[in-house]
Amino acid sequence: MTNLFDRFPLKLRALLSRGSTTRRSGDRHTPLGSRPGGSLSRGYLRGLTLIEMLVALAVTLVMMAAVVNLFANISGSIRNRRAAIETGAQLRQVRQRLAMDLNGATCRGTTWQRPEANQGYIEIIEGQWNDKNPSILIDGNTGNGELDYAVSMVPSSQGFDSDTGNSADGRALGVGAITDARALGDWDDVLALTTQDERNPFTGKIPYLNPTTNAWEARFDDSPQAEVIWFAEQNGLGGGGNAEPGMRRIYRRALLVRPSTQFPPLSAFTGTTNRQLLNDYYTKYDVSARIEDGRLVGNTLSDLTKREYRFNHAFDPTVALSDFPHAMLNLPNGQPDWLVLNNALAFDLRIFDPGAPLVGSAGAVLEPSDLGWEAVVNVTNPPVVGYGAYCDLGWGKRLTAAGYAYPQNAVPALPLGVAPAAWSPIVPQPTLHMPHRVGWHPNPNTPATFVDYPAVYDTWSYHYENDGLNQDASATDAWRANTFDQGANGLDDDGANGVDDRGERETSPPYDVPLRGIKAILRVYEPDARQVRESSVTHSFQQ
Repeated sequence: MTNLFDRFPLKLRALLSRGSTTRRSGDRHTPLGSRPGGSLSRGYLRGLTLIEMLVALAVTLVMMAAVVNLFANISGSIRNRRAAIETGAQLRQVRQRLAMDLNGATCRGTTWQRPEANQGYIEIIEGQWNDKNPSILIDGNTGNGELDYAVSMVPSSQGFDSDTGNSADGRALGVGAITDARALGDWDDVLALTTQDERNPFTGKIPYLNPTTNAWEARFDDSPQAEVIWFAEQNGLGGGGNAEPGMRRIYRRALLVRPSTQFPPLSAFTGTTNRQLLNDYYTKYDVSARIEDGRLVGNTLSDLTKREYRFNHAFDPTVALSDFPHAMLNLPNGQPDWLVLNNALAFDLRIFDPGAPLVGSAGAVLEPSDLGWEAVVNVTNPPVVGYGAYCDLGWGKRLTAAGYAYPQNAVPALPLGVAPAAWSPIVPQPTLHMPHRVGWHPNPNTPATFVDYPAVYDTWSYHYENDGLNQDASATDAWRANTFDQGANGLDDDGANGVDDRGERETSPPYDVPLRGIKAILRVYEPDARQVRESSVTHSFQQ
């Protein structure tokens, strides 16, 4: 067979043959791959050496590492931003839920509520811990247990020196400490109230007798009214699981007000005392109830005006007087379905005190809730520039270890542009500065009985003055010890100020003043983004 190349014309074959073996170099033709002069260098094109390949591979790896690191940073940033957004959204939801509960409060916030008015109640408990002294886990006493400051995830304060381990509050935590845990705040306060919401009813488990099986079950139902309790728990050193020691969890317990509910017999619950039976009942159902005449009875707002019928208050009808003033003894262990906020740092409740002084110091105005207020008041005796602030109950008692140190006779500075002769200031007196436990009443024979924490604000019930019980039977005055309901019996028992005056009453609210306003502070920590978020709810009560 004839080769395809041989079919080309002679001149074309010669040209192709010469072009494949020669190239132009200057004005001569030289063989491909040969030097001028005719010496053969190599017969093929030059390739990459091993060193060049290694260099190229190294450059490629560096570029890939940079790209991987870039994507890792972007992914971490997205993850942290998503975590921060989720935490912010959760905090907003909790804040809105708390604001709705306060806005729907059935009680006006005034004391001496009469049960027949059907207004319910408001109760605020101020625990022993506060922003200045937030936890036994960082109180400096190793006997109480201390956080491991070298590994703790609890964020520190801005005054913490990580190089020396010195905290702004004077603690020397040592080199290696990464936090002083001072981002923790007040957390052991409790808010309990009756509230209503017609548009978004409260939902909970109610008892239901299944007609098919004749067995009691729990099913979900709703009610426009509820008894709601807000409180927090702190993770201990031995919390276990994923619980970070020192962190807090905020709970919301909602109990439906459904007085017409059909309840199981008491034999369906375990326990021998009313309190034990109710504790078992409340683990299964979410309807506010009490035990009366050996059976469960649903509470009304009128019933809940009375402290003895509220959630987790001690009450035994056989020894009712010994239980007075029916304090909330211990909070229940928070259940998962009550949890509203995890990784919390603070749940702080403050009440507006119109007599709380605002002092001026170094161009700033400080109020009793500020950490620097105590040192300024006790050391420099600064001028009082105004009155009125949201404070912890019993804020004056926290000033010094020795006790109360509030400047009673301080007079505020004159307003700008007002001559001294034209302005006569009226100095308001504080009303919430001393800690009063629930049930406190002016009994001079027991002055030290109710002066410690927890301090309690309660709207109180007037029925204690006509319940047929002698709540002040331990008094030394004969007219108190030997009679009952002196403030409502139509007699001038104390011989002063007329018939049934306020001085004849057996009981008194711990703070016999209107509740002007409340402020709830929520502080939470997002561990992935390492961000601290804080939000607050402020509500004013119309008197």
